[in-house]
Amino acid sequence: VGGRWGSLAVASPVVDLGGGDVRGV
Repeated sequence: VGGRWGSLAVASPVVDLGGGDVRGV
């Protein structure tokens, strides 16, 4: 949950809080 699409974290920080990783945390 939140980190599955780290690459999109920059565009959708609300949907993903990974931080730029493909998996994140």
